[in-house]
Amino acid sequence: MNKMNAYLVLGAMVICVGLSWFLSVKGESDKKAEYESYMAKATVLEDQGIYVDALQVYDKALELSPNDYELTVKVADMYLKLNKTEEFVKRCNTAIKMNPQKEEAYLHLIDYYRSRKMSAETGGVLKALPETLREKEPFAGYIAEFKNAYYDVLLLADGIGDWYYFNDQAYINVITKDKYGMIDGTGKRKIKALYECLGVYDPKEKVLPVKINGEFYFGNNKCEKKIPTYAHYDELRGFGSGWAPARKGNVFVYINREYKEQGEEFEDASSFYRDVAAVKKNGKWALIDSNFNQITDYIYDEVVLDMNYYCSLFPSIVVKEGSKYYLVDLAGNRLTKDGYDEIALPASKDQYVAVREKDLWGFIDPNNNYEIAIRPQYEEAKSFSLGFAPIRKEKKWGYINTDGELAIPLTFDDAKVFSRFGSAAVKIRQEWNLIRLYSCN
Repeated sequence: MNKMNAYLVLGAMVICVGLSWFLSVKGESDKKAEYESYMAKATVLEDQGIYVDALQVYDKALELSPNDYELTVKVADMYLKLNKTEEFVKRCNTAIKMNPQKEEAYLHLIDYYRSRKMSAETGGVLKALPETLREKEPFAGYIAEFKNAYYDVLLLADGIGDWYYFNDQAYINVITKDKYGMIDGTGKRKIKALYECLGVYDPKEKVLPVKINGEFYFGNNKCEKKIPTYAHYDELRGFGSGWAPARKGNVFVYINREYKEQGEEFEDASSFYRDVAAVKKNGKWALIDSNFNQITDYIYDEVVLDMNYYCSLFPSIVVKEGSKYYLVDLAGNRLTKDGYDEIALPASKDQYVAVREKDLWGFIDPNNNYEIAIRPQYEEAKSFSLGFAPIRKEKKWGYINTDGELAIPLTFDDAKVFSRFGSAAVKIRQEWNLIRLYSCN
């Protein structure tokens, strides 16, 4: 190639590049003009209330600018105005994926779900919020409101027990027509109400006490007999630390899987939990360990047990000395220096515990030397779990938060504590059902 030809090739290349650039700029300019024309036309149609046509024109503009966040939200609004809700939700979620830090699409979805009282869907949006938005208003207010939102789980039970836990799930016994069954924390029935009595399932021994046709035995999680009956007992309670309380006539002993008896004969006995149990002899109670050594002397007039016969489900135990109740730790050391006229069983490791002074109930704080956190003012109360406590006022039950504010209205005839997974048993007239927090789903 001679020098002249080289210059000609170079010149042609420059012309091509320049022409390409010119055409590109002209194309972008034409595209922008077309976009602006669509937007102007769509805005007029929207102002005239002609949403069907406005949507079609907005969609054409969106084809020219597919990553336009504001336009995507605008198109979502058009779909909502046309009552095409599935497409509205889809377009809002598309906008969120485009820019998760922007507020508008979240707000549109939340307003839509709240207006229709769709709490579960509202919660889904709130849970998806980035940390940068969670503490900003109005999101912080929505989150606080959502914590109190619940739905009903139908049980129609005549009676209900206390929560217990294993395998990261909560369980509770229910009574229907004097027969016992079991449900989990979501209200799903695990054992049908067919039995005269049910105890607590022990995950180590893999059995629970069952009574049917007047006979007690240890069964598996389907209540099929699991341990042969070597001796007759008038009552069996749940296993813990390898031992279960068993009643013969008027006395209790502890037995293992082979029905070997251990310890003395007691007037009453709790199941072991955290390797601690409470036993009664000569009218007084003591705490013992799983080797049947006394942790305390027989000094208590009462050790409070829950409906599953535990005294130590949480690390503080309610005891009575004389006319007053105290909290003690697993070693029997006093946690409350002052005595109370009554103390409700703790419902969590470190949340407020309900106490009664004279005729009114309030709450003490385990994290502040068990000082009064909410002054006595309620007709009745139970301890806090998940930041809620059942209280009775004006003869109705509801739930307060840790600020003492009514979080769930006074609408129930009785109410129990929340499980740590978000369900609580409530009574309306003569029937028990569950309520379940959306925030725990």
